[in-house]
Amino acid sequence: MSVAALSAVALGRALADRRPGFERRAARAVAATSADAWQLAVTEDLGYGCRAEGVRLPWSARFGGAYRARLERAAAVDPEVAAAFNDVLNLQRPVSSLGSPRIARRVLRPLRDRDPGPLSATVAAVLAG
Repeated sequence: MSVAALSAVALGRALADRRPGFERRAARAVAATSADAWQLAVTEDLGYGCRAEGVRLPWSARFGGAYRARLERAAAVDPEVAAAFNDVLNLQRPVSSLGSPRIARRVLRPLRDRDPGPLSATVAAVLAG
């Protein structure tokens, strides 16, 4: 639904631009609105081993999968990382925002160095219950 709404907005903007080449601009604008959603979906699928047998993933995909795994672990104990990840999952911010220096530093910091915040207590309660 979010991608459909973002696509409708992009199409509306393209329709407002009356210059020649509308079709190409509209197609690119609509495709761009779904790029982050597709990246999230494909990254999740790769984490479950959904790929062609015998095909080695490129370095960028392996790095992305490892970063996402650390991101998910960090989000369980770090409210700032959790909020940033939630914004991306809800398509409110681009996937690239998870690589900002502030978030990357928090994701790559060893988990044992973190002060458990209120989010981790919530997660612990849900897992225990």
